[in-house]
Amino acid sequence: MVELKSCPFCGGEAQISTDTEAVKDTMGRFWAYTVVCSRCCATSGLTYTPDKAIEAWNRRESK
Repeated sequence: MVELKSCPFCGGEAQISTDTEAVKDTMGRFWAYTVVCSRCCATSGLTYTPDKAIEAWNRRESK
């Protein structure tokens, strides 16, 4: 798994969050994963795998 970059807005630590109540979509994917900053609560948006959430978070530009 790729390492999470720090928050592009405040420099805070990022963590993967999992929605334990997620349900499957019509293709059988669980849209349950997002990356969240522990300081300012910025998020990557919901994805269906932890790797996709990390990819979305890490491609954002930093300050």
